[in-house]
Amino acid sequence: MKRITLNLPDGLLESVMKLSGASGKTETIVAALRALETDLRLKRLQSLRGQVRLSETTPRGEGT
Repeated sequence: MKRITLNLPDGLLESVMKLSGASGKTETIVAALRALETDLRLKRLQSLRGQVRLSETTPRGEGT
């Protein structure tokens, strides 16, 4: 794990801690970053909608 110094807007961390029910600052920031990561990954996948072609294949040894 890395140690970092952050400059956050006044009250933001405390507000998110209260809303999330997190017990500590680190837990709050980690949860927020994971939620952002999930959201960004979903948006990236959604942007690929209609651009990827999948073909139906038969696994080896199961076809005739």
